[in-house]
This record gives sequence, structure tokens and C-alpha cells, in this order.
Amino acid sequence: MAYYYTKNDDLVKSNINKTFGELFTCSPKQFEVWVNELCTAVTKQWDEKGQPPKAGVKLEEMGSEFERICRVDTSKMWFKDEQTRKLDCVMDGARVSIANSFFPNILKAKDTVGEDKAISVYDLFAKKSARPKTLAVLDKCIRDDGFYDFSPIYRPPTTYKGDLRREARRIVEEILTEEQSGAGTRSLWLDVSEKIERRTPRINAKELKQLQEKGLLKKKHLNGIDLNKVDEDSLYRIRVYNINQKVLPLIFRHLELGAGIAPNNFPSAVARLLYKYATDKCIGQDEIVIYDPSMGFGGRLLGAMSLRDRPIHYIGTDPNTENWIKELGISRYEYMERIFKSHVRYGELFKGTYICSGSEDVAKNTEFKKYKGKVDFVFTSPPYFSAEIYSDEPTQSSIKYKEYGGWRDNFLRPTLTTAADWLKHDRILAFNIADINVGSTQYPLENDLIEILKECGLSYQGKLKMVLAISPSMKIKKETRQPSMKNFCVVNGRWRKYEPIFIFYKP
Repeated sequence: MAYYYTKNDDLVKSNINKTFGELFTCSPKQFEVWVNELCTAVTKQWDEKGQPPKAGVKLEEMGSEFERICRVDTSKMWFKDEQTRKLDCVMDGARVSIANSFFPNILKAKDTVGEDKAISVYDLFAKKSARPKTLAVLDKCIRDDGFYDFSPIYRPPTTYKGDLRREARRIVEEILTEEQSGAGTRSLWLDVSEKIERRTPRINAKELKQLQEKGLLKKKHLNGIDLNKVDEDSLYRIRVYNINQKVLPLIFRHLELGAGIAPNNFPSAVARLLYKYATDKCIGQDEIVIYDPSMGFGGRLLGAMSLRDRPIHYIGTDPNTENWIKELGISRYEYMERIFKSHVRYGELFKGTYICSGSEDVAKNTEFKKYKGKVDFVFTSPPYFSAEIYSDEPTQSSIKYKEYGGWRDNFLRPTLTTAADWLKHDRILAFNIADINVGSTQYPLENDLIEILKECGLSYQGKLKMVLAISPSMKIKKETRQPSMKNFCVVNGRWRKYEPIFIFYKP
């Protein structure tokens, strides 16, 4: 049995995969029945085959994905923050996600959506209590096409210079005529729009009534609009869709975005950059020891394995027992290491030690004690208090310590103290952590991390900025013309959010 998931098209090829048109035009009751059937099918495949609703790589592509991370040129990942003029931004240009395939339980980690409210992607499919939310999100992304993925707004080519109202009448009649004759693959629906948009043809209610009288315009095209109850001059945008387009696997991503955001695995290429950055001075040693206090879902481990030019010994801790394979008696981390070494030459230079323990308690571990004062680099991205809950096990830090003060003093402080004690002198420690908001409360993780490590005798060297994907919902303040969020930079002329990676030096 393989303990990873690959690209699987069973659901995509099944009868459960309807076309957008079928689901867009069916009754609310029929849509609800389909959602229930989809959830049952996804849960069964997930539970019985270990295959989550996520596209893994093909089995034959696994080796090339491992090789791809090994070849990432980290020198091309540095960017200048044009606001501060400092070369301190790092961007993941490789997008290697092969580590995810070894940790399907990443989609069972819960995203905190409010005070005492957390939900995972798995919950959205498997739990009936989450079904109303699942139904609402799918209704919005399919029945309203809120993401504009299935039925984009019709706009003529940029070279078009004609009258937009005339173009609206022309394209609507053309598509409806083709559809009625069975010769076309397009259909449309009308979208209410109050605002005027550039290059957007709109058709009015009077013209739609004329098409209705011709027998071309049907109820399904109106999407609930009653032409007898609106002003004849009311204008509508044209949403065009392919009648053959199926909704899977695209809607799986919609559910993640709209209802239960799965934790992002740490970018392996960024980890590779940091390991090179911190251990270049260690080349020539028989062994370069890296300590990762929160292994998570293997993203940083893959970055460590990719360094084929130096003998890395990666030591990691994590209390999540779902990351251990009972049948094999090994961790998923070791399993991924074995598969990596079976595909990649020079993998024998890498050594892994994986300890099932919380980082706040690992100092008591007999195996771990051997490396006190021998670590060349500490780097991790720990839990952000209760922002994400990686499992329901009592060993999870935010479950053990439900109040922030207790979490800071009983998890974060001993984690950082151990990291500082185990680090060699004249070496670097790096932590990726950010302040969070849970409900109406903000928690100062960044400042607490800095203060605790200073108390441990480490010198704060500043931070690197791990640039995130562009957010379409970024809000700009009118008075400053800058984003309203914290932690933003300017890269290639665009505002970008970043997560800080704090750098400390042990003299």
C-alpha cells in the first residue's frame, strides 16, 4: 500500500460530476440532493482510499517533482521591497507541492473562523452539521458563479470599437439561436448590474422580452428575473458558459477558499533558501544539524532534503500522531524521506531524526538530549496559537492551553528556550510567526517571540519578508493610499502581504 495520494480522476469521471449548466438550471431541491451525494462520495473515497479532494501529482511525475525542488536557484528568489529599498523579500517561484501528497491530513486541519469556531475541509464533506455551510458555498460558487470561473462576463475583444448596446443584442441572439438549433456549445444567463463597466455590453429588459416572444429566451436564461416586474430600460450583463464544462475538480478549490481554508504547507523552496542562507558557513563539517520544532506537513523537511551539496541531519519534532504510520512503525516524514531517496541521487547525504513530541516537552526526550549545543540552525513555523488546529488530539498546543497567556508561557516560551539552548554559538535561529486575530481579539505573537528570544540571550537581527500570493480583496486606505492590513511590502510595483521570518543570532 502507498501512503501518499496521487492524481486521481475517479470522481471527475463519475456520474457525480455534473456540468455547470445542469446544476445551474436544476431546482433548489435537486441541487441539495446533488450536494449530499457529492459529500458522501468524497468522504467515502477519502476514508477508504486515503484520497482527499485534492489533485496530487501523477505517480510517474513524482521523481521529477523531487528533482525540481533540488534544482531551484534560490539566488533568484530574493526581491527588493520598493517601499523600504531593502533586499529582504523572498518569493516562492517554484510552487513545489509534492510534500502535500504525503500528508493528506493537511485537509483535516481546522481553520479558525471565529471565537470557538473552527472547521476543516474534511468537515465540509463528512460532517452533516457542516452541510448547510457546504450547501451555501456551493450554491454561491455554482448557482451564482461567484468566482466567475464557469460563466465569465461577456466582453468583446479589446480591438472592438463599436456600440456596446448593439453588440449585446447581437451576441445574445447569436448564442440563443445556436443553442436552440443544437449547433453550439454555449449558453448564457443574465446578471443584474447597476454599475457601468468598461467593455461590458449590457442588454435591456425590452430587448429580452422580444427574444422571449421569438421563443429564444427561456426561463433558465433569466436566473430568477421577472421581465414583467422590471422597468423596460433595466440593463443586464451577459454571462456566457460552455454547456459541456463539468464542475469537478474546480469546486473543491472553491470550498477551500469560501468555507474551510486548509493550512498552507510551508513553501519548500523558501525553506531551501533559508537552509542555504544559514548553513553556508557550515560547509566542510561532517554533519550539519538542523532542528525544526514543528515539522507540520513536511514542507521544510523537503527543503532540507533538497540540499544535495551538504550533509544535512534534520531533527524534527511534532506531536500529531496522524503523521505516524502505525502499520509501518514509522512516521510520514521518514516515509517521504524513503521515497525521496528512491527517486533522487545523492539522497544518502541526508539523515532524518523524527521525534513524536511537542516542542515544549522535547527537552526531556533521551534521543533529543544528545544534540544539546550541537544544532547549526533552528528554523520552523510554529502554530499561531489557535489560528489553525492541526488535529483534535490533546497534545496540540492550543488545545492544551486554551488561553493565550497560558499558551505563550507553557508552549511558546519553553519551545524557544529549548531552541536557544540546543543551538551552537555563532549560529542563526529563524522563526516564521505572525500576529493573529481571532474574532475581535488580536494576539501579539510577533512581539512576544522577539522578547522571549532576547531573554534567552539571542540577538535580534531583523526579519525577512516571505511574500504571499496577491490578494484580490486587499483594501487600500483612502487617506494613505496604503493597504489597511499589517505586514505589507511593494514588489514589482504591487502591494503584497508578507509573513515575517524573524532572524536571531547566538553570539
